Amino acid sequence: MISMSNDNNHNNNNNNTNFIIPRHHNSTDVATTIDFGEDETEQQTARFRVFQIRPLVNHILRFSDFGDLVLVSSVCKTLNVYSSRAPLWVHLLQSYYGSLLSGSIHLGNGKQFFATCYASEQALICPGKPSYTHTRELFSGEETPLCISFDQRYFMSGHIDKTVKIWDFRTGERIHELRGHTSWIKCLEFDDRNIVSGSYDSYLREWSRDDYSCVAIFEGHGTDRNGRMATGSPRGSVVCLHMDQNHIVSGSNDSTVRVWKRANVALMDGNGNINFGNNNNNNNNSLSSSSKNDNNNNDDNIAKIQPTLTLTGHTATVRCIQFRDNRICSGGSDRLIRVWDLTSGVETRTLGAVGSDYSHSHRVSCLQMGLGGNPNLVISGSNDRTARLWDIRLHTNHGFVRKLKSHQKAVRRLQFDDYKLITGGDEPLIQCFDLRDGRGGTLLNYDNGNANPGELQVISSFSPCNDTDAPRVSAMQYDATRLACAFTLGHTDENTGTHHRFGSIKVWDMDTMMMIDDDVDMSGSSSTKYNESGNGMAEF
Repeated sequence: MISMSNDNNHNNNNNNTNFIIPRHHNSTDVATTIDFGEDETEQQTARFRVFQIRPLVNHILRFSDFGDLVLVSSVCKTLNVYSSRAPLWVHLLQSYYGSLLSGSIHLGNGKQFFATCYASEQALICPGKPSYTHTRELFSGEETPLCISFDQRYFMSGHIDKTVKIWDFRTGERIHELRGHTSWIKCLEFDDRNIVSGSYDSYLREWSRDDYSCVAIFEGHGTDRNGRMATGSPRGSVVCLHMDQNHIVSGSNDSTVRVWKRANVALMDGNGNINFGNNNNNNNNSLSSSSKNDNNNNDDNIAKIQPTLTLTGHTATVRCIQFRDNRICSGGSDRLIRVWDLTSGVETRTLGAVGSDYSHSHRVSCLQMGLGGNPNLVISGSNDRTARLWDIRLHTNHGFVRKLKSHQKAVRRLQFDDYKLITGGDEPLIQCFDLRDGRGGTLLNYDNGNANPGELQVISSFSPCNDTDAPRVSAMQYDATRLACAFTLGHTDENTGTHHRFGSIKVWDMDTMMMIDDDVDMSGSSSTKYNESGNGMAEF
């Protein structure tokens, strides 16, 4: 097997994408029948020329886009083999969808997988403002889901029953549950090695994906910006987190941002071995005590890791967080976005100012740092019903560039790339907005702040339910082939006054989802396929 790693980061969890290619799909040998002639010298020369052209053809095709490769594949059988080589399509997948894909992807047919991604993109941005109903419901019940994270193979969700549930995303089968937290699971992410979860119990936990044991508990949240015990309820709740291979950053209702070393880094000695003995690191206080974990998840036998940095500046709950390279962005209930240096912990910028016309007038619920060519851009969503664009470099208007969209209700989740912005909140639809400028570029590329002042246009939407009482979006993720959302719905019994929570996880598989006919009700009794070809894939 051959593993090709993508250096672009997924916007949701910053993990590398590994495309696993079977050896026979990576072969450059092409069976070609050529008459070399009878003369021995002519045969040797001809063979030399044949072997010379193979790397040349491969080199040329690396500069082709997907349309060119499709045309080349139709010329002859030999070029069809060349243009179907998996590494060529991995290169295109990295270029077009690398910011969305994550985890290990077993790439049996790179061309087909690219076609699926391409068809998914077209479903979102096709004309006519289509609306789609979900293709499957992964979960429904009173153990309300509050957070989700997934790749092409696995889906994970955190619930109010204090568990992390792990699913086979292809079959929908629940394969495991993680238990150890003592309160609601509010945030989680995973990579090929481990899972990290954050809870209202004020702790983060890192779990091994090999045996699902808890390998580390991250302690520290629960004190306020002045070092006093937090008075929030529940005190020190971990509300958001983001991670890469070496670090975890988290935000809490204690109003702080904490930076941690991942367990594999914090517990490693100078020889590159995991140190399970008692070890207090006086330089950064990252490890308070550690001993080898057993499968019973007894907390006394699990390594305890302390934060390397505690960032104070927010005056209320830190609701959302992301970091990229050496920069952290956090948004909070204080209505501000703060920018920090990951190494020093110094706050370098504040985006917005309380009371300013350029700032959010309610808490910042979600944000994403810029992708691709402009990592200085940040889009935020707020309970003030708006999504706004900011530029960290811009010192006028407190970094504010423009208001992208006004919604009818709170914006709680968002995700964007160069061409579209997807938002979810308290409205009955997940909405996709057009970021294209009509000239092959994106509206996010502006010159000296001279952006189009108009609001973004809806290009497609997703119906989360058939009920008139639509649920709230508690989590959302899009990965180039699927959209998944976790929903919560509260209900108060009129007779007893008891409040009940109910939640669900719904998935839109882009290649099979159904378009809702605008002329009929939301029951979906009269609906049509997005792609009439029957396979849901773009026809090349």
